[in-house]
Amino acid sequence: MFTGSLLCLLVSENIEFLVINAQHIKFVTGRRIAINDTEWIAKLLRYGLLKASFIPDRNQRDLRELVRYHRSMD
Repeated sequence: MFTGSLLCLLVSENIEFLVINAQHIKFVTGRRIAINDTEWIAKLLRYGLLKASFIPDRNQRDLRELVRYHRSMD
């Protein structure tokens, strides 16, 4: 899961971003000859071929962190 200080920074600055599963990109059909990865990913995004991963809201992230901490205490 994509969490931590980078996620908090992006959210606090209201920067729009997508987290994409690398396995999903790997299995999108098409040829990548003579094109670098960033151009390929940008092309896939423009054509709507990539789906954003779920990022829980702040309350859910806090709750998950609390539950993980509680489980680690056992």
